[in-house]
Amino acid sequence: MPALIGIVDDDDDVREALEGMLESHGYLTASFKSATDFLKSADVSSFFCVITDFQMPGLTGLDLIDALRDFGMPTIMITAFATPVIERQARNAGVRLFLRKPFNPQQLVAAIKSIRNGMM
Repeated sequence: MPALIGIVDDDDDVREALEGMLESHGYLTASFKSATDFLKSADVSSFFCVITDFQMPGLTGLDLIDALRDFGMPTIMITAFATPVIERQARNAGVRLFLRKPFNPQQLVAAIKSIRNGMM
């Protein structure tokens, strides 16, 4: 059964690009404009993993990761505003992969496969 991946990014173009790329690799996706929208979704626990932007209005990607801690859900963070401090905060929060925009899509797909196979 295909894995359901949540995509949380306030940029419509980024969300659409991620959806298309992941769906072309056989994944199901659901996208959200904000962390709040994702957390209000019908069943957060139905998601295999979440890809989130760091900087968004309202709750940040780090806030979302903190809210998902009890679910044990793997998270991947993407950001155009990468700094060593932000990356360290993300890794300390348990992010499985930290990607700087623009990133290599194959790196993202490989990470999702590794997470799914329990290797990451």
